[in-house]
Amino acid sequence: MLMSLRVIFFCFYAPIIICSVVLLLSFANRPALSVPYTLDAKEVKQVKAIFHHLRSSDDKLKTLALTQKNLNNLLNYFLNRYFESAIQVTLAQNSLYFKAALRLPENNFGAYLNLKFKLVHDDNLFHIQSLQFGRIVIADEFSELFLKLIINYSPLKDVYLMVKDTLRSIAIKPDNLTLGYRFESQSNQQTTLLTADQQTLWFYQQKIAQIIDKHDPAWRLSLAQLLQPLFEVAFQRSTLETAINENKIVIIAVSRYVNKSELQRYWPFHNSVNNKRQYAAFLYKRMDMAQHFMTSALLTTMGSGALAIMLGQEKELRDAKQGSGFSFIDLAGDRAGIRFGKMATASPESARRLQKVMAKIEDYRAFMPEVRDLPENISDKIFKDKFGSIYSPAYQEMLKKIDMRIAALPIYQL
Repeated sequence: MLMSLRVIFFCFYAPIIICSVVLLLSFANRPALSVPYTLDAKEVKQVKAIFHHLRSSDDKLKTLALTQKNLNNLLNYFLNRYFESAIQVTLAQNSLYFKAALRLPENNFGAYLNLKFKLVHDDNLFHIQSLQFGRIVIADEFSELFLKLIINYSPLKDVYLMVKDTLRSIAIKPDNLTLGYRFESQSNQQTTLLTADQQTLWFYQQKIAQIIDKHDPAWRLSLAQLLQPLFEVAFQRSTLETAINENKIVIIAVSRYVNKSELQRYWPFHNSVNNKRQYAAFLYKRMDMAQHFMTSALLTTMGSGALAIMLGQEKELRDAKQGSGFSFIDLAGDRAGIRFGKMATASPESARRLQKVMAKIEDYRAFMPEVRDLPENISDKIFKDKFGSIYSPAYQEMLKKIDMRIAALPIYQL
């Protein structure tokens, strides 16, 4: 009997203990590099020039040579748009040495994830070696498996496939990294699709401009006043095969208006309609709730729902320390936006059904439940006293309460 209890105890607690030890060894309270990595105005200009060169490429074979500094500026410029981080790449003969520090959402294990690894280019293949998370060293055999898992089960898969189709040669030397590339076949189709998307985005931005011009300034602009007519048009314009892409562009257009320049951090489109008037969009008389909703919906349609959750929680924890305080109302806006983005792009059938329902909604209560009774303006001290952390049962119960209200809306039960 005693032996059976020991076995049950071991089976139940061993995984928890092992995971806790792994996290303690992986995370750190200090970054391995100075975080965040900052660029001056000249370096930012150089980074943008490199991507302009790539976007303006035709179907001819071209080369791009990057110095070690160019490469570091390039990677850090875009990584810091999503995480407070720093990455350091060192060039060697046929290999790249990576060292990175990522600031994590608030947790009980550590503020930073420090990692380093070596990427070796051999016989036109890349091999990852000497992978290390904090104080945990991964065997090279498992490092290869880890790299494949990251590529196959994350948004990096699409990036990997596009690079694979485009890249023709690579040469890694101690003084520079030289890439040979050509946009052709499938890559050309993607470029054509991007142009078509830009034209469709312009179309919906014009629709928004028309709505704004007709809006009565004596009344608040409801987010539903933007989404309803655009989804009505989307339902008329698209088919089952094109509904997902059409929904994405509608969400981009509305997000661009609601969040203005903030959207540039997440999406590379630069064309925009200059509205003669500009009114803030609201949900339950709150501008911030509409912004949270649309930002999270946008990130989710781009395959970054997990990022939307992380950014939402990180912002509220930061506000608890040095801003207006932690707000479960804002967090509810994030989570409703994530649910909306999933419905818009989960499948062709789901995308089409959402278009049909959104075309007939009467107000924003169709897609955003009542959450104004949730606690907000919570200071860091009060948050820790009442909830402890974002992993505590009390905090998770609040998230469950929010999700139940969202799930109860008919639009999310399609």
